[in-house]
Amino acid sequence: MRSGLVSCVVIATMLAPVRAGAAPGELCGQYDTRDVENGYVVQANRWNSTGELCVTTPGGPAFTVSKSTLTNGNKADAARGPGGYPNIGTRPDDPRLPLRIADLGEASTSWSTNSPDTGMYNASYDLWFHPDKNACGGVITDNRSLEVMVWLKSPGLDLPAEWKSGDDVTIGGNLYDVYHFTGPTGQFALIYHLSTPASSVTDLKLAPIAVDAAERSPLDTTGVLCRVQAGFEIHENAPEGLATTAFSFDPKGTTTPSLLPKLAEPSWSEEFDGADGSAPDKKLWTAGTGDHGTLQYFTAGNAEIVKRGTGGYLALTARKNTDAAYECAHRPGGLGAGTCAYTSAQLSMTKDRAVTYGRIEARIKLPGGTGVLPAFYLLGTGGRWPDDGEIDVVQSLGDAGCLLCSTLHGPGDYASAGKVSSGLTNDQVSEDFHVYGVERSPEQVQFSIDGRPTLTVRKDQVPAKSWVFDKPMYPLLSMLVGGPAARDPLPTTKFPQTMLVDYVRAYAAQAQEAPEPGATPTTPQDQDKPAPGQQPQGQTVFTDGFGDGDGSGWQVTSGQFVRRGGVGWTNSPIFRANTVRHDFTDVSVSVRLRHLGNTGGGAATDGIHIWLRHVDQFKLYVVSVNRRDNRIVIKKKLPGGPDPANGGTYYELGSVGYQVPANQWQSFTATSKTVGGAVQISVTQGGKVLLTVSDKGEGGPPILEPGAVGLRSDNTTFEADDFQVRPA
Repeated sequence: MRSGLVSCVVIATMLAPVRAGAAPGELCGQYDTRDVENGYVVQANRWNSTGELCVTTPGGPAFTVSKSTLTNGNKADAARGPGGYPNIGTRPDDPRLPLRIADLGEASTSWSTNSPDTGMYNASYDLWFHPDKNACGGVITDNRSLEVMVWLKSPGLDLPAEWKSGDDVTIGGNLYDVYHFTGPTGQFALIYHLSTPASSVTDLKLAPIAVDAAERSPLDTTGVLCRVQAGFEIHENAPEGLATTAFSFDPKGTTTPSLLPKLAEPSWSEEFDGADGSAPDKKLWTAGTGDHGTLQYFTAGNAEIVKRGTGGYLALTARKNTDAAYECAHRPGGLGAGTCAYTSAQLSMTKDRAVTYGRIEARIKLPGGTGVLPAFYLLGTGGRWPDDGEIDVVQSLGDAGCLLCSTLHGPGDYASAGKVSSGLTNDQVSEDFHVYGVERSPEQVQFSIDGRPTLTVRKDQVPAKSWVFDKPMYPLLSMLVGGPAARDPLPTTKFPQTMLVDYVRAYAAQAQEAPEPGATPTTPQDQDKPAPGQQPQGQTVFTDGFGDGDGSGWQVTSGQFVRRGGVGWTNSPIFRANTVRHDFTDVSVSVRLRHLGNTGGGAATDGIHIWLRHVDQFKLYVVSVNRRDNRIVIKKKLPGGPDPANGGTYYELGSVGYQVPANQWQSFTATSKTVGGAVQISVTQGGKVLLTVSDKGEGGPPILEPGAVGLRSDNTTFEADDFQVRPA
């Protein structure tokens, strides 16, 4: 269902009485709701129409449309929304939900319907995801929610062509056409439309759909599945008698682990869930005062908790000042001391929340505008600057020189390079929330945005006397105006300006088991392993012959890969696997492949692909070596761009014809190497160079960060052997 377009409101406390005169077991109206067997609920919602929508509940998890007299102003298409819809699904207070996306495992649902091929309606699932589990009990149609629909059948309806982002995509053994749009309440919505219409679906696995949605949307994989619904969106002339005959939801299975990695629980978190208009928790936060050499004066009153729907946020607001009691050393235009032009806010977390190693992150919507400098940063607990260090997780100067900066400051006036490559525009930074994080280890500091590494500073790159980033540091949030780092606000800079913070969380460093004294590595990929963040040198640094290895060096994120007969084999419709290690830059990846045939699908891109510099699912190089269209293709994927619904945009860097041999072993080597400011990528087959390209910035900056390497296939059965990674 397109519940996002129709703002499906399902709140237990808003149940309307059954319409007077309705037949026993019949529900009519907009919010009539009835509990049915097995803890499910049936709803009938008349939306965007006059007329009447009624359902009968004959018993069991079932219902039948007994009346559908909708008169509305809809066009005869899906884009403008239905006139009404009945559905069956989990209750808002279902004790089995919410369920973390990373824990979906074998979670599945089944649905049987009576759905003819006439009329104008669709039969579809609606899966609601949200980053805040506390939002699941109420209305979840806000701009942080993700709505995923699975359309089984849609007679008489055509989805807008401009929504389409995928043809014949195989997910969980089914073929879908994929569409996307943004709902009226801001939620990102995806439609997975079965290529072959069906009136029922059995054991529909939810994890593969969630994994694919994670690549196509801003889905936060730390979030949860809130609700599962199934039903009919009815447009004009839909037949009466549409019926659901069976429905079930199985939240967890035990036979297959989740396709998404298990995520650690935070060691502490601040979710800003106080009352609307209240001050931040004084046991956790201290409000700053004074002007700090800039154009604003910090006051406690400019920091407060605000409610947006069911979620709470911290709001730090900068305002124009009219109170002569606030005096600043500087005023706009180079004027000296006098009444401050602005007031704003700064909060520092108590030092008992200081963290040494591990990750600290905050989900923030940053304001935009020249002269405004919002910041999320860490300071050393000693109180001496810069001797105890500063880590600027993110600072934004809007359009005044550095949209997003991440910087280290230490003794001896040390400052690392600041600008980061995020793929985000000014509008995306100021209109959407993003997760800004920093992770520290004894050897490096790594910054990230939305989980994607953006900048890594290694200890060996910093003067010894300036490396103070292995000590406890605590977080601060602030909104500066003007000052040395930013220009004065312009007349076009509108005030007030607000920085919204959804949460601040800390995660402990992952424990590493120390080897037994004198022990030798148990798997080949552990040999000659470089220190974290260092480029491997010397001989082979990762190898897997797919014989008796335990697979611990791999992360399989989609499909299955079986070790049999001394080689690896898969026939999964979509197979994705990357190395656990993410420190590969200038490397050559060699592998023997045997293409055993295409299975389903039909897209030209179907085939076998090698990944290089796989920073994450949004940023990587792809070397396609066996494609259905008989081409070798080298591509780059970056976040954003003209195809953000695909989780980013692919840019083709070069191609050459290559006839894919069936059932024959082929030896490929794909190499990436940074040359000057460009990245050179080549692919050879049997020692012969087939294609070489140089990425000097096609579609965006070259990918210079280290990443994983790996394999992917679409709708292809293949075998693999002798996977090796060597320095280029």
